[in-house]
Amino acid sequence: MNEQNETVKPVTPAPPLGFAVIEDSARMGAANKSLDTQPCADASAASLVETLTRINECFLRLSSDDVYSEVLDEILKALKSEYGIIGYIDRSGRLVCPSLTRHVWNRCQMADKKIVFELDELGGVLAQVLKQQLTVCVNQPVATPPGHVPITRFLGVPLIVQDRLVAAIFLANKSSDYTQEDVRTLEMIARFLAPIVDAHIREEQEKEKRVEYEKRLAIQTQQLKRRNRQLECLAGLSDLAERGASIEEMVELTSHLLAGIFQDLPNVYSRIIFGGRFTKLTRTKKQSTN
Repeated sequence: MNEQNETVKPVTPAPPLGFAVIEDSARMGAANKSLDTQPCADASAASLVETLTRINECFLRLSSDDVYSEVLDEILKALKSEYGIIGYIDRSGRLVCPSLTRHVWNRCQMADKKIVFELDELGGVLAQVLKQQLTVCVNQPVATPPGHVPITRFLGVPLIVQDRLVAAIFLANKSSDYTQEDVRTLEMIARFLAPIVDAHIREEQEKEKRVEYEKRLAIQTQQLKRRNRQLECLAGLSDLAERGASIEEMVELTSHLLAGIFQDLPNVYSRIIFGGRFTKLTRTKKQSTN
């Protein structure tokens, strides 16, 4: 980013309202001006509350990565921006941007489009937001890779929880310049969103862990059942031997028992060749998973 780019640090929360004594006419004039702008401030605050309420409802209604596109819609509407991205940091430290597929995917003509990015491959204003954890506001065209949608204005904020980057919001191409009010609004949205997104990420990661655990457990269960069937096969053969069964009888039974061992697999056949003769072809009947 060149020297003309404007980097805006997070806004310090306003002190609580109180009483003040106006000592001179200059201060009285400033106070009157403040009273004149109060209705606008009240309207902005009410609009922000409505936006935050709708964002919260998105997380209550939706699950998985679908929620980010809905949340982004609300933010784009509030900040009057054409484009936007919400990206979160995954377990590998990469930036995942699920909202890309819905908002700018078809308009972007880059050859290697993707929604998951290593932080080291991102530069410019994105790197400032993510790596330096700064609010960045640029009211001029931003350099982009070939095929990328043109960016005429940019506003980005990090989402921080306990000094840890959990996500980021990037907005672009408002029809007029982004203002200090826009910056404050997006920062307040980011402060509101940060713990919600962090909890959502943790919940999704726990779901992934449970799915992985259940898959491993299912595999181990199948292996254990197969091992039990192998033992049953050996027990059956031992029983035949004790009862003095002929070799032919044992071979025939073994063919059936082998098919039973692999009954968790589809389309498995067993046949034993003994003394130049084939046993009957036996097909496995796959067990029902119900």
